[in-house]
Amino acid sequence: MQTILIVIHIIIALLLIITILLQRTSSDGLEGLGSSSGNIMSPISSANFLTKVTAILATFFVLNCLVLANLAANNSKKTIVDKVVKSENDNLKTQKNLPIAE
Repeated sequence: MQTILIVIHIIIALLLIITILLQRTSSDGLEGLGSSSGNIMSPISSANFLTKVTAILATFFVLNCLVLANLAANNSKKTIVDKVVKSENDNLKTQKNLPIAE
């Protein structure tokens, strides 16, 4: 399951990179905010197909990240502290079994 999600994650990342690079770069991006232009572009009117696809892919990317992180957290139930406590308990058990030196 985790391998399939990692492959999907890589595909989404590549598609996200491609859609970002395909978006039109123009000089009117921030010029609409200046005082010289009278046009006020709303976010709804300026969003085109590629920006919508980018937003959808970014959402899937984040959701896939969260699912992968959750799977990784559930797969490794033991923490470092648990491992240290277990090794200390094992050391105490072996020390109890040692004969007392006289």
